[in-house]
Amino acid sequence: MNQTGKRLGSTPFSHLVEIQRRIQLGTLSIPGKPEATLQVRRLVASEAGPGEVAHALGKDPALAAHVLKVANSASHRGLHTMASVNAAVSRLGINLTGVLVTHYALMQMAHAVPAKYRQRISHTYQHSLEVAAYCRALAVCYTRISPDDAMLAGLVHDIGALPVLAYAVRTPDLAESEERLEQTLRAIHAPVGAAILRRWHFPLQIVEAVARHEDWRRMRETVRPDLADLVIAANLDVYRYTEHPMATIDEASISALERIGLQPGIPFTESPAFREALQEAQALLG
Repeated sequence: MNQTGKRLGSTPFSHLVEIQRRIQLGTLSIPGKPEATLQVRRLVASEAGPGEVAHALGKDPALAAHVLKVANSASHRGLHTMASVNAAVSRLGINLTGVLVTHYALMQMAHAVPAKYRQRISHTYQHSLEVAAYCRALAVCYTRISPDDAMLAGLVHDIGALPVLAYAVRTPDLAESEERLEQTLRAIHAPVGAAILRRWHFPLQIVEAVARHEDWRRMRETVRPDLADLVIAANLDVYRYTEHPMATIDEASISALERIGLQPGIPFTESPAFREALQEAQALLG
C-alpha cells in the first residue's frame, strides 16, 4: 500500500484483468448463475428442433411455466391455449424461446445478488428490459436484423454488472467505496459482459454487441446497422431527458442513428409504427 492506505494498482483496468482471468478459469461465482438455462441456449445455438428444446425446458418447471405464459399471452394467442411446452416452443419459434429463457435467467440472477447490491442490480435489470424492447422495435421498423437477436442483445447488454458486483463483494477496494465501484462498473461492465457471454457460448454477434455498446461514437465503413448500433440507439432514447451522460451527447455525432435511418434529436416514440412495435415487444417481456 502507499502512504494513504490505497492499494497500488487498484484501477478499473486491473480489476478487469482479474475478473476476466477468473471468468476464463471458471472461478468467479456469479449469483444465480443460470445453469439450467445454458443448456437451452446451447440447443438454440446448435439449431436443435422444437422437441429437443422443449425437453430441456421441461427439466425446469418454473422456466417451462414462464415460456408457456408468454406463448399464451395476448400477443401470441391463437385459437387454442397452449397446454404443452412443445406446442409453446412451436408457436414462439426457437429463437424467441431462447430470448425468453435468457429473460427468465436474468430475473433469477437479479433476485440472487447480495442484499447490498440488490437495488442497484434491480435498476440495471429494469433498464435492460426497456432497452431490449427498444432494440426489437428498432429492428422491426428500420432494419433487416432479426428482432429476436435484437431483443436478446438489449436484454444482456449490461450483464457485465453481475460479475463485477460478485467480484466487488469480496474486494475491499470496491466494497468499501461506492464512488470507486461506480467508476469501475461504468468503465469495465461492457468487456466483462462480453467475456461472460463468450464463456456461456452466446452467439458471436451478441457478444460483439455487448462489447461495443458503450462505444457511442463508433465509426464503421458499412452503411448497414448492426446489433451494437441498435443497443446504442436504444440507450440514447431511453436516457433522453435524464441526467445520464449519454443525454448530453450531440446526437449528430452518433453514427449509429444514421445507419439505422433515424433523425438526431427526434424521440423514437414520435413514430406511430415504432410505438406499436415497442408495445408488442414490451408485452413479450411482461
